Amino acid sequence: MNASLPPSPSHPAPALTRRAKVTFIIGSLILVVLLAEAILRLMLPVERVVGAGIDDRSWQYMWIAGRAADKAAGRLTGKNPLMTLSPTLGWRPKPFAERDGFRLNSRGLRGGREYDAKRPGERRALVVGDSYTFAGRYSDDLPAIQDDSIYTAVIERGLPGTTVINLGVPGYGTDQMLLYLREEGLRYEPDLVVLTLFVDNLYRALLNFRDYAKPRFDLEQGTLTLRNVPLPPPEELERELPAGKPLSYGWLIGKIMFRRITDRFASLGTLEVDKLNAAILDAFREEVRRRDVPLLVVMIPAPEQTPALHRSERIVKAWGERAEVPVLLLRDSFHGLSPADRARLYIDHLTPFGHEIAGQAILERIRADQLVP
Repeated sequence: MNASLPPSPSHPAPALTRRAKVTFIIGSLILVVLLAEAILRLMLPVERVVGAGIDDRSWQYMWIAGRAADKAAGRLTGKNPLMTLSPTLGWRPKPFAERDGFRLNSRGLRGGREYDAKRPGERRALVVGDSYTFAGRYSDDLPAIQDDSIYTAVIERGLPGTTVINLGVPGYGTDQMLLYLREEGLRYEPDLVVLTLFVDNLYRALLNFRDYAKPRFDLEQGTLTLRNVPLPPPEELERELPAGKPLSYGWLIGKIMFRRITDRFASLGTLEVDKLNAAILDAFREEVRRRDVPLLVVMIPAPEQTPALHRSERIVKAWGERAEVPVLLLRDSFHGLSPADRARLYIDHLTPFGHEIAGQAILERIRADQLVP
C-alpha cells in the first residue's frame, strides 16, 4: 500500500523561503534606491548636483545645456566670453578682448601690454595660473580685478627692472598649464617662472572635459602620455556627447562623498591625483631647468581656509621637498592676518585686498630666495 503513495519532496519549503527572502531583499533595495533617486531629483536642481564638477559627464551636461545661448552670443561658454577655442589647449584667452575695465593683448595676455623681444638688461618673470591669476569677473559681487591690482602687478612693482608676465587662464588644470608654458610662455625667455596653483587645479588634470573638451595626460609606466589632441570642433562634440541629464544624482553625490573621504584618509602618493600631478610637476621643473631658470610654486588655499592642509597642498609640498623646488603656501600668510582681514580676502575669488596680500607674500619669497638677481 505504501508504494502507491507519491514520494515526498526533500525539504522544498525552506529552499523556496530562502529564495523568496533574497528576492524580497533585492527588490526592496532596488525600490529604496529608486525612491531615493526620485526624491533627489525632486528636491535638488540639476545645476546644484552637476555644479560640483566631479566628473566629465557633469561638465559635458553643463556645456550642452548652455550651448544654444552660447551659439547665439558667439561665445565659448556662458561663464567666460573672453575665451576662444584651441585645438591643443581646449581654450585660451581671446586676443584683444576687453571687458569690465581690463584688456588682453594680441596674444590674449592680461594687461594689453605687448611683450616684444627682450631688451638688454631686462629681466622677466612668468606667472602661470588659472582664474585666480587671470582675475576676470566671476560674480556680481566681485568685478574684474583691474590690471594694476592683480598680484602679478604687485610683484612687478616690487622688482624694479623686472617685467612680470601674466599667463593666467580660467579653468586650467596643471596639465593645461604645462602645455601653455610650452606653447606660449617660453617664447618670452623668462628669468623666473612662478607656477601659482589653486587647490582644485590638480583635480582638473583628471578630466577630459571641463569648460570644453581638454587635453589630459595619462601616466603609463612613469611616463606622461598626452591624450585628446587635437581637440574636436564644437559641432562634432555636440554629435558625440550624450544628451540629457546625468543618469543618477545619487551616483554623483556618492562620488563627491567618496572623493572627500579618500582625500582625507588615503595615504599621500597612493591616489591617481597624487601620482599624475607629481609627474606633471616633474615635467614643469624639467622645462625650466633645461633653460637654467628657477621655479617657484605657490599654492592658493580654498576660500574656506580650513586649518588642515588640503590634499593638493600636501601633494605639492611633498613634491617640492623631493624635487628641491621652493613651495609657498599662501595659507600661512593668510592665517597671519586678523579674522576681519581674512574675511576680506575672497569674494568667490581673491579680492583686490587678497591680491595685494598674495602679491606681497610672493614678492617676499622671491627676495628671500634671491630668485631674481
